[in-house]
Amino acid sequence: MKRTISLLAFSRTRILAALIAMVVSLQVEVGQATAESLVDSKGTSAACVSLILPLGKKCVQLAENAGLISEKNLGYSGITFTTAGPDDGKIASIAKGSAAEAAGLQSGDRILTVNGKPAAHTLPDIAAMMTFGARGEKVQLRVVREDAPMNVELTRGPREAPPGPDPGTSFIYVKPMINWKGEFMPCAGAGPVGMAAIEYCWSHFKNDGYIKATDLGTTGITFDTAKTDGAWIQAVAAESAAEKAGLRAADRLVQVDGKDLTESVGEAIQESLFAKSGAKLTLTFVRDSAQKTAVMTLGKKK
Repeated sequence: MKRTISLLAFSRTRILAALIAMVVSLQVEVGQATAESLVDSKGTSAACVSLILPLGKKCVQLAENAGLISEKNLGYSGITFTTAGPDDGKIASIAKGSAAEAAGLQSGDRILTVNGKPAAHTLPDIAAMMTFGARGEKVQLRVVREDAPMNVELTRGPREAPPGPDPGTSFIYVKPMINWKGEFMPCAGAGPVGMAAIEYCWSHFKNDGYIKATDLGTTGITFDTAKTDGAWIQAVAAESAAEKAGLRAADRLVQVDGKDLTESVGEAIQESLFAKSGAKLTLTFVRDSAQKTAVMTLGKKK
């Protein structure tokens, strides 16, 4: 028997966030569906479900290329971090028998780097993240110039996004989203209901800091990533929104839309440990004011 089947890659957690949201309507023999669950560094979980194996594999490939990991391959450290208050970023607890316990980590330790990179975002990174957004949107910035604070308002100008993910098949079309790091979320679809799935993906992933790649905007500001004591402006693009607002190099950004440049350090560190099981992570951490090093091999959560 043949009938119309909808093949759906759907999300299952975080209020049904529509990760990959691929819908394909085809005439196929009814059979047993294949499914693969994946997760991203923020805890968004999704499943690629298909009655046609090649399309299911393509869904998984698009998700993995976007940085997701199959749940069956997801690494587990066993660490719970404090995510707010004066101990934000410190290890709150470690699961018995976990990778973290085997590596010698303890409650109260504070992880500084993972594989040589800062475990949490620096102030220039936070500034870039908070000023990121769509073209045409107004942004309120508070900067300090030669110890004098000043407030400016600007409207992001247009910016061309880099080439997005290629589905590698004419059956699927991709309308990607992009975040402040330049990472894509490949909202994809096919068939007559494909755009509905893509729009569902768009509506949910904007809550995670993604915008449509076609809406990408820019302030024209480049922050100095070598200076981590503040969000110092390194350069302002000619004829950009920032230049028109009067900003210039050596200004220091302190607020965006009335909010200080802050984040949950514990949540950021947790994301930095996101990797497949079996991955070896070299950590530097502080314990009782002394800096130490450990190598942690991620296991699987039982």
